[in-house]
Amino acid sequence: MVVYRMKVVVFGDLNVDLLLRVDFIPTADIAVSAKELRIRHGGVGGNIAVALSRLGLKVRLLGAVGADIFGNQVVDELKNEGVDIAFIKHINVPTGIMVIFVVPSGARSIIGFRGANAKVNLSDHEISKALEGFNHIHLSGYMSLNDDGGQLLLNLARKAKARGLSVSIDLEGIATQKKSLVKEFRG
Repeated sequence: MVVYRMKVVVFGDLNVDLLLRVDFIPTADIAVSAKELRIRHGGVGGNIAVALSRLGLKVRLLGAVGADIFGNQVVDELKNEGVDIAFIKHINVPTGIMVIFVVPSGARSIIGFRGANAKVNLSDHEISKALEGFNHIHLSGYMSLNDDGGQLLLNLARKAKARGLSVSIDLEGIATQKKSLVKEFRG
């Protein structure tokens, strides 16, 4: 039997990433051919959950995918990586997609469709069950861009803290957009 010291709940995006290697980022009305296409399962939530699982931590992921082939593929990969997928919802909105243009220098431009990520919802009962037996929660700040304006993100942080879990949040990409939310997290 494996005994885990660190048990982490992750709340974050689940996406399919389409990476296109191009010589330059096109402007309006310019067509460019990609030199390479890679299709990856990603999103901050999925990426963090897989990385933590590979490090030997017990990981449970909270999030949403579409009730589509992409969502099924993302969830299957997470399951194969040892991530607890019991609280990933399949909803009737397409799975999030990120189209990522990468130039030779490594710089990138991203066009994203949040899809199911923006619609994720958890009841207080589901939150309680999801946090049960875990000692840390990691939150993706991108979830503040959801249709609820970040209320689920704040609710998860508050409920986790009240249960004695340590809390971390990745504010990359949203700190300047959501200053009031950052202020709430600071207390």
